[in-house]
Amino acid sequence: MPSVTRKSDSQDLHDKWVRAIAKDRFAYPDDQHRTWETHTNPSSDKNVGIVLQNGSVVYPDIVVRDTAKPAGRDDVVMVGEVETAESVVDTELSQWRDYSECAFYLYVPKGFCETARKLAEGVAINGFREYWVENEKKRYKAC
Repeated sequence: MPSVTRKSDSQDLHDKWVRAIAKDRFAYPDDQHRTWETHTNPSSDKNVGIVLQNGSVVYPDIVVRDTAKPAGRDDVVMVGEVETAESVVDTELSQWRDYSECAFYLYVPKGFCETARKLAEGVAINGFREYWVENEKKRYKAC
């Protein structure tokens, strides 16, 4: 469940980006990873969770699992979290720390990478990515 309560229009935009990023950047299965599957948890949906070391279950925006492995902690390949301009804030840190138990990629709007990196200092994030629309195309960049 998100730590930040978004306004309805902002939540809709967030959910559209979750779906787009899952489709564009976590497109599994593919030819090299036939047993991997991508799942999403938009809004407050709890479709597919991950089990943390302490036994609790959390629901990142994007979860990639390896279906060849038994369900549980070992089948999670990576997770992605999509933040909006209003959610690149310190109240998200506990969530980011939880997700960093896995390979974790954080997506933030263009222009928010430096802020996210400063906030996340000491959190094991595998990759920071910016997203935006340019010439009616969705764009992504490591930052």
